Parts: sequence; C-alpha cells; structure tokens
Amino acid sequence: MRANEKVYFSLLGPFRVWVYGQELVLGPIRQQAVLLSLVRSHNQVVSVSRLLRDVWGEAPPRSGHRTIPPYIYRLRKLVPEGRKCWEGLPIERSREGYVLRAAPEQLDCTEFDRLVRDGQAAQRKGDLETAYSLVSQALNMWGEEPLVGLAGPLAQSTRMRLVEQRLMVIEQRIQLAFLMGRHRLVIPELLQHVEMDPLYEPMSRLLMVALYTCDRHAEALNVFHETRKRLVEETGMEPGRKLQRTYEAILRADLNPPDDIQGLVAQGRVG
Repeated sequence: MRANEKVYFSLLGPFRVWVYGQELVLGPIRQQAVLLSLVRSHNQVVSVSRLLRDVWGEAPPRSGHRTIPPYIYRLRKLVPEGRKCWEGLPIERSREGYVLRAAPEQLDCTEFDRLVRDGQAAQRKGDLETAYSLVSQALNMWGEEPLVGLAGPLAQSTRMRLVEQRLMVIEQRIQLAFLMGRHRLVIPELLQHVEMDPLYEPMSRLLMVALYTCDRHAEALNVFHETRKRLVEETGMEPGRKLQRTYEAILRADLNPPDDIQGLVAQGRVG
C-alpha cells in the first residue's frame, strides 16, 4: 500500500481498505459487497438498482431500494482508530445513485495494470530486464485469493477476472525469463503451477519447453503424457493442437525454444 494515500483500496487478495495506513473494519459481507461495487465503478454513478444486482443478483431482498441507504450510511461512518476527525469514505449521493471518488493510484488493481502495461512497453522496446522487473513488481502486489469470502455476482465475476489476469501475467513473466535464457530458474515455479492446475495446457507447454531446453527430454515428454491422461480422464478431450505440436517437436528433437516462446509472447496473451 502507498503510505501517502489517504484512502487505498486493495482487491488483489481479501478486500481491504486503508485510511492513512490503518485498515478499516468493513463490516458485514453484504456491506463490503456494496462498497466493492462502488470501488469497481469508481468516479461513476452507480444506481441503487445496479447495486442490488451486483450484490444479490436476481434475488434482491424484498425491501429492495430501502436496503442500500443504511449500508452507505455505515460505510461513510467507518473511522480508523485514532482518527476521530476523519471525514469518511468519499461516497457521494446523486439523483441517479452513488459515486465513490478515487484516483487510479488509490486502487491496487489499477496499479497492477499500469505495471503490466509498462512491462509490455519495455518488452516491445527490447528491454527485457526492465520488462521482467516491472512484471515481477506487479505480481508481488498479490496476496491470497482475491475477494475471498465476498458475496454477490460482482464479487464472483471480479474474482474470476483477476485470477485469470494474474495467471496470464505469470505466463508473461515466465516467457520473459525464457527469452532471457533463464529456463532452468523457472522450472520449479512451472512445476508448482502444473501441479496446482494440471489441466491448464499453457503452463504444461511452458514446462515441457523448459525441461527440453535443460536436456531433460524424457521429463518433458512425461509432462505431456500426464497432462493428456488427466485431460482424457477428467474432460474426455485430447490435448490442444499447440501442446500436441510441442510434444511432436520434442520427439523429433527439433524444438526451437526461443522461437517457440517468442511466438507465445508475440500473440499478446496478456492484455
């Protein structure tokens, strides 16, 4: 968190809010979900109807529009310890709904996006060291699973998007390490990712390339066989064409890792 920010919102882990460096106690889960909706649309008016959909989906409480104002009132009244003169979270009421005022640097997810974009720009310029450093800084901002325990359709969709985004940035960092000739260093990380999600083919493919580059051909082939076995058993599907091609290239001993990884990076998987 940035110590010089009056209010700082964190979504890259459990939903947390700091004021002058002190964490606020955000209250009940539904109240937190209301605040999340305002944070996700910061500086834009969010109608009460939209808040109800974001928090309860298609089954809002019978009290409907009378449910939201008490949550907003309590959110405005949250006070960090020792800050009795604190003016409250910057939530404003308008004719159409509510709006939370925040600058981009007050949200960790927008700071994450900025670092990733800067890393991509450095990569396009050929500055791989800077790109790797920026992407690593972005990933170091992450905590545990994002928005864990938070209720509502918006929390669920945001959680899924953030998890997918993090995974793509992890891939980008690994690909950068490949391009810098650091294949051996990324093998432990790749083994961990493949163990955690054995059905995710891009990680299996990167692990195969890393092992092949380190002259561990038999292990690379075994990654394919294990991935294929799990895919067939759990989904009834064969591996995708890219994983198949990587496997066949290893069998022929004509895999060209720099070209193979550069092709992945050039596709712009991270957006």
